[in-house]
Amino acid sequence: MRHPFSLRVIVGAFMPGRRSRRLASAVGVVLGMLVAGSVHAAVVTLSFSGTLENGGLEPVFGQSGAVVPYQFQITYDTALDTNTAFYATGATLGHETTTHEWHGYSASGITATRLSFGTQTWTAGDVMPMVPAAGVDADLWFDTDISVATPTRSWIAFSVGSPDVGLLHLGIGVSDGVHIVMDRLTGVMDTGTGASMASFDMSISAVPVPEPATLALVACGLLALAGRRLARGAFVRLAILCAVAGGVAPAVAMPITGTVLLSGNVAATGPAHAQDYAGADSVTITYTIQGKLDANGKMVFDPVGSKVTVTDSNYHWTTLEIPITLVTGDLSTDTVSTFQFSATDWYADASSDGIANNGITGNIDLVNQLGRITASYTDVNTHEVYRYAFTSVAEPPAWAVVALGLGGLGLAGRRRGRPAVARSAGRRVAE
Repeated sequence: MRHPFSLRVIVGAFMPGRRSRRLASAVGVVLGMLVAGSVHAAVVTLSFSGTLENGGLEPVFGQSGAVVPYQFQITYDTALDTNTAFYATGATLGHETTTHEWHGYSASGITATRLSFGTQTWTAGDVMPMVPAAGVDADLWFDTDISVATPTRSWIAFSVGSPDVGLLHLGIGVSDGVHIVMDRLTGVMDTGTGASMASFDMSISAVPVPEPATLALVACGLLALAGRRLARGAFVRLAILCAVAGGVAPAVAMPITGTVLLSGNVAATGPAHAQDYAGADSVTITYTIQGKLDANGKMVFDPVGSKVTVTDSNYHWTTLEIPITLVTGDLSTDTVSTFQFSATDWYADASSDGIANNGITGNIDLVNQLGRITASYTDVNTHEVYRYAFTSVAEPPAWAVVALGLGGLGLAGRRRGRPAVARSAGRRVAE
């Protein structure tokens, strides 16, 4: 523990004088303690929020009404995680294929929770391991590495009582026999009365717990308030020292990434052949949204590096990377509500298939899981123009899923139901 003494000597050298030396000693002790413990893994507080729909209108843990807002929180220290499960997008998980990343975490990393709904409270000890495939389990599943990116999907379940008295689901695992995906279903159930509430509008936000180096900067900022008592040169030298001791580095915006799964229908115009691709279809939209600091230090959308790809699961093609042109939301909290994208070139095999790209545009609503995409191309031989417009279909109402038995979702560990794949605007453009 030599840091405090060493820093005290260094600061004293920068700040001569009795009063300054006393202040320097305080700075040295504070910064020394902080620097000594400044290296540890990321700790994040994850917030799950939305509204729960009460199809039966029966009170659940004392909460009543057709729509009830909720917010649950889990603070997680990745340094305490003992689960190494990871499956990349497109990997085989059991007998099915993933449509987004799967990151498994152990309950040992949970350091704090706020999981109350009405009269019922759950804790880290109530976590139920989720099993997406034989021999694969984790206490918590997310679609990102939570130490570097905010997740958009999760699969976590808590159960209180024996037998189960109170169930809480923060997302679920869904399979259609071909693909497996984490869905946004949030639900609570009082198994004693059979009353339950659920919805598909769950959103997740993540707030990093400040690192010790960050706290060092705060301490320096407080000391700056006393800067008027110091000579200008000493004040500047103190600021430089704080920057070094606190490990100051330029703010770097982490990209917001995610996968959107939509279902809907395609309307086609053009030659009769275009109608072969009309009707129901499926799509996976993968996006990366970059942020940057503006002149006022606020995190704003950066079109450079922001991109999206659209993958059609029925016809097995993926677009080129399409620039994202507009984003709404609060990027300072990694919250994206909607985004738009557009480009002229979009179909990767246009040249070999004898077509010319006319453009693609899209508008995705992440809050309501809706989207509209239009795409067009021209046959270079016949000069005929093909146009396709996709409009997504909203998820089924939550009460319909609740009627199937929310409790069974947690006990079974997985369910087979709504298709895990998404719906698409683009179609295979040439046979």
